[in-house]
Amino acid sequence: MIESFSIESLLGLAAAAGASFWGYLQKKQTVQAIAETKYIKKECDDLYKTNQQTVDFLDPNSPEDTPPQNLRYIHVSPAVRSFIVSGLPEAERIYVSQQIDEYEIQKMRGYILKHSKGYTIIKNGQIAGGGSQGAPVPKEIPK
Repeated sequence: MIESFSIESLLGLAAAAGASFWGYLQKKQTVQAIAETKYIKKECDDLYKTNQQTVDFLDPNSPEDTPPQNLRYIHVSPAVRSFIVSGLPEAERIYVSQQIDEYEIQKMRGYILKHSKGYTIIKNGQIAGGGSQGAPVPKEIPK
């Protein structure tokens, strides 16, 4: 029985097996791509929902007053902190950094830093305003 197989038939059988395996790999990649697309779409939908809740919460004209559950507290980045203390004497740099640390420990999203050059308003980890020395310091953070 084995003698009846020719080289051409064995090559044809090997080609068919190779084509079958290639089809299997293509199908597997397609299934994985579909699964990844569904996962990415869900992640994007969740991110959009979170971002919309965050935008609604941070919008001063929005009636939303409770932060979304997964809204992380925003810290002042090292770059912003460096910008705030630039040009201040060393002792005052330490004092302003301590003010920032104290506000961050209290998880405050907005506060006013006072220093010899004036004041700086911080909102959500970013500089939102300020005034030079002699300018009246606001009693509350402007919206």
